[in-house]
Amino acid sequence: MRFPDRRVLDEHLEGGFIEDYLQIKFAEPAVNKISHEVMVPFQENESFEDKEVDHQLLLNQASQQVLSHIFPWCVSTRRLFRHAGKFEAAHVEAGLNRWYEYYCPPPEAEDDENVGASNSTKGKGTHAAIMELMYLEEQQLIGQNSQNSTLVVEIQYVEPDYQVTDHSLKVESEPAQVVFQEENMFPNRAVTKTMTNTMLSQSTTSIGNESTIGMYGNEVPDDPYLIYQDHYNVINMPEAWKIMKDLNAWPRAKYVNVHISDSGWDIDHVDAGDNKWVNPDEDCTDDQKDPNKKDDDNNGFSDDCFGYNFADDTGSNIKGSNNHGSHCAGTISANTYNNLGVAGVAGGNKKNKGVQIMAGVVFGNSRNGGIAESMTYGADMGAHISSNSWGFTTAGSYPQSMKDAIAYAVERGVLVVFAAGNNGSSQKYYPAADDRVVTVGSIEDNKKISDFSNWGDWVNIAAPGRRVLSTGFASEYLYSTGTSMACPHVAGVLALGKAVDPLATSAEMITCLYDTAIDIKEPKLGHGMINPPGYLNCISALRALPPTDQPNKSPSSSPSNFPTNRPTQTPSDVPSFVPTMSPSRIPSTPPSRVPSRFPTKAPTSFPSLEPSTTQSPSNVPSVSPSKRPVRRRKWRSGGGRRVFGTSESTVDNQRNPRIVRSNASPTR
Repeated sequence: MRFPDRRVLDEHLEGGFIEDYLQIKFAEPAVNKISHEVMVPFQENESFEDKEVDHQLLLNQASQQVLSHIFPWCVSTRRLFRHAGKFEAAHVEAGLNRWYEYYCPPPEAEDDENVGASNSTKGKGTHAAIMELMYLEEQQLIGQNSQNSTLVVEIQYVEPDYQVTDHSLKVESEPAQVVFQEENMFPNRAVTKTMTNTMLSQSTTSIGNESTIGMYGNEVPDDPYLIYQDHYNVINMPEAWKIMKDLNAWPRAKYVNVHISDSGWDIDHVDAGDNKWVNPDEDCTDDQKDPNKKDDDNNGFSDDCFGYNFADDTGSNIKGSNNHGSHCAGTISANTYNNLGVAGVAGGNKKNKGVQIMAGVVFGNSRNGGIAESMTYGADMGAHISSNSWGFTTAGSYPQSMKDAIAYAVERGVLVVFAAGNNGSSQKYYPAADDRVVTVGSIEDNKKISDFSNWGDWVNIAAPGRRVLSTGFASEYLYSTGTSMACPHVAGVLALGKAVDPLATSAEMITCLYDTAIDIKEPKLGHGMINPPGYLNCISALRALPPTDQPNKSPSSSPSNFPTNRPTQTPSDVPSFVPTMSPSRIPSTPPSRVPSRFPTKAPTSFPSLEPSTTQSPSNVPSVSPSKRPVRRRKWRSGGGRRVFGTSESTVDNQRNPRIVRSNASPTR
């Protein structure tokens, strides 16, 4: 049995960070260790092999037994990862079905007579439960060394439900951090702002109905608040948008799904709703106004039209407790080129939607929770990127349930991104310090590390995190600061790469991300600052690109460096006048027009099925004797006798070059 580190446990206890929940992972049901008297009645002379055992039923029974015999002050238990319907087999294979969650509110210390370990454990709820298990294992009352165990199966892991926090700074002293409303910020929708160093490298920029035109011309979105998103200029996002257009990659952006575990998302925001992910197999006709409370797609969740609220256990409200999640979602995929509000990193263009946001609420109205289940939900429902601007509050805290959830997602190709945290520390904060995720630190607009950002050899890359402007609730837009704001920059750029090349693997995307990062002379921030244009160029060079939805009206200026994967099914109308560089493996079918000077070694094996209609005698002897004898003509030259014969003739390719019709498809 594995318990949490005592130092970490004590730090959580002293800081009041332990919630009233306990998590236990059982080992695989060991049927030969089942207590006959307690759980499974057997007939005389009946063996375990003779009895079919439902392993999940045993786990459920074990969970109830722990609740009733060991934690009498715990009031309920349930699976941490609920039955996943059509995904249940994958969950069982990963061992997710063996996790259980116990609700253990603290008992009254004076009246509690149920805790068996010691008086020091009384009155501390979850902490008391863990201490009780430690005591029982030390006394060999439970566990592998127990002689009189009443447990159905062995317990593998025991851990509290550690407290989590988002990675934005709650208090800002700058007046510019005040929330402003879209309807009264620019009532005339056409405002001129004078700036000394704007995103477009010019002193005066017009916004609103007049197009924002600078050094990138019409490639810059017309969103009026773009000039306040100075953080995009730091990482050269306009050049990345131009590359997306040049590669005709925007039509594929709508097929890229980004799952966000956070405080939720306001899908009704005027500048964000168009890029919401919609569950194709869930009945969403009523638009969540009157949910049918049915799991239409058999994935374990009811009414998950646009994601799920794991904290409050509902699919009908994914707005969550505050606007932190909406801010992160807006940075990734606020509607772009819509002459409204802000621009998202991957928000689409005038003709195409941006990447789709799948909501996972873990900061709810009733509690914070469901973080591990949110991660596996995104993996099951087709997320390509997982954006996480949160972490555990104490350095070193990393529950096994979260490790299992991240392993499940990574094994299914999800690229997981985490904010490094705002402690200004080199201590490892998890899950960001997990080797399998992309960890994002924060930099200022001058490309120096932010004073609040965590740092160290466990941080992989950096992005702007100071005074980032994005969407809030309803029609509001707000500035926010923290590694929470840096994280969605990276998640959004990674999503653009998936649109450029849908076949790109997580490993290829990470390699391009790190290899193209800009060295900002900050060894504390891994590979450096994210470089969106360089990253997209790297992704586009990985392989031949798939065909676009629509053909390009203008041909490319130079031939493609990548040959076509297969020949075209329709040959070209005009034959090629250049012979092939290598001979064909299939001989030509028409016979040569030049007779051979040498007879064939053997007659053809395929005689004609019908008599010849030619007016002149054949030069080829018949395969079977003729019904009428044929007189042979004798040649008396030299006294010999010779019969005419023919063979398949050959062509001297040097003197008679054959024109070859090309069957290779044109390069794109």
